[in-house]
Amino acid sequence: MPDGDDVQARLQALREAYAEQLPETLAEVARQWAEMQRRPWRHERADSLSRRLHTLAGSAPTFGFADIGRRARQAERLLNAWRERGRAPGENDIAELDGHIHALCND
Repeated sequence: MPDGDDVQARLQALREAYAEQLPETLAEVARQWAEMQRRPWRHERADSLSRRLHTLAGSAPTFGFADIGRRARQAERLLNAWRERGRAPGENDIAELDGHIHALCND
């Protein structure tokens, strides 16, 4: 059975690995959002971005990135509200989500 120091070292390694891949994950969120803005509204794209945001919202706080998790959750909730309505978002909706995505990926 591993001792406490070994467990802590493994947890630290996991945190470091997560932190290392986080910029790429955030870049992918930004890329997906940019793609959604360039093309006509499609639920499949919204579903894909929602899944990515959901994963980020759950995993980021686990690895010490609570603010990123909170911002991802805000963006996910807004995006899911559109999906549940079953129609494309309006200009104000898009501007609001754009602000959330920008804050998530750039701050």
